[in-house]
Amino acid sequence: MVALGNHQQPDIDYHATFSPVVKTPTIGLILSLALTFGWPIRQLDVKSVFLHGVLTEKVYKRQPPVFIHPYLPRHVCKRKKAIYHLKWAPRAWFHKFINFLLSHDFICSPSDTSMFVYHHGSTTLILLLYVDDIILTGSSLSVLKRFISVLYHHFAMKDLCDLHYFLGAQVVRNSQGISLTQHKYIHDLIRKFHMHTTKPIHIPSLSRTSLTLTLRDLLADPKEYKSMVGALQYLIMTRPDIAYTIHVVS
Repeated sequence: MVALGNHQQPDIDYHATFSPVVKTPTIGLILSLALTFGWPIRQLDVKSVFLHGVLTEKVYKRQPPVFIHPYLPRHVCKRKKAIYHLKWAPRAWFHKFINFLLSHDFICSPSDTSMFVYHHGSTTLILLLYVDDIILTGSSLSVLKRFISVLYHHFAMKDLCDLHYFLGAQVVRNSQGISLTQHKYIHDLIRKFHMHTTKPIHIPSLSRTSLTLTLRDLLADPKEYKSMVGALQYLIMTRPDIAYTIHVVS
């Protein structure tokens, strides 16, 4: 069952609905920290993430077509918990999870609202949250495993063991350190936008490049161009060398 979220109107039916996500520089920083100290890095995935959130706002929805009450067909349902496609669902899940972390002595980082730190004696745990994807690292493997068990007890979780693939980036750990690559993501983009027959080039554009717009350059449907630019912006995570070119076309 999903909600028809498209019927909700901004500034009328809802206010704060977004779910904060961990920043890309924070991910790189914590991976570097874990590598420096030799900490284990675990990855977790939350199942049916938006069904965990509890709503604090009054939200009503129509009765599902197959489950209309025979004697009260005009009544609506008042939701107590979040549901998929509901605008409040991401925010409700985020509040549910951070309240759980704070109750277990984690502290929210002032520089990144999706990074949480637990510190007790010589033990440190760091948790990064990106909606339903979690990176967990720390100085004590036994404490880390115990906390994962606590998470399992409260939420439907899937333990993906050591970090290998996160947010479209492949994480490769070797004797020299950790490398992040988005090769699969790049090839998927090339196929999606039908550019697999084009030739590669080392320098995508010259500095001081300026794009001019003429009437014949206008696209009949700009959605594909916007989609392409947005996808390329996500690529800057591992390819900062093309940041200038991507910002020019954006």
